[in-house]
Amino acid sequence: MITTFKNIFILTIITLFFLSCSPSRVDVVGVYVANSNVNIIDTLVLSEDGSYEQVLRDAVNGKLIFRNVGEWSLSNGYVDLDDFIVDRDKPYTGKKINSINDAINCSFSVQKRWGKCSFSYIKLLDRNQYEQL
Repeated sequence: MITTFKNIFILTIITLFFLSCSPSRVDVVGVYVANSNVNIIDTLVLSEDGSYEQVLRDAVNGKLIFRNVGEWSLSNGYVDLDDFIVDRDKPYTGKKINSINDAINCSFSVQKRWGKCSFSYIKLLDRNQYEQL
């Protein structure tokens, strides 16, 4: 009986250790989708070479609204994105975005659960979470 509890305890400690580790650059590379959006499909691709591509599409008809590219890095569990467009998930009015005047440099805390990464930002009263596919 003591051996069973000992084994469970050791397994629990090992599991907690692996779950608490910060994600590596290899973990973070991939395709992400904003999971709470209703009006806009917001896709973010983080590439191995440190570049990213953000694509915003109308959720109704799939029409391209905006395509943005920039650089990303990983530092101390945070993904840093240069020239990132904050998607407010407003209904698409038919006007294509042609500039990045609203682009910002930002950092997102990365969480890794069950082998996949996610990160989020809070915008006004709404939370937008990017989940790795």
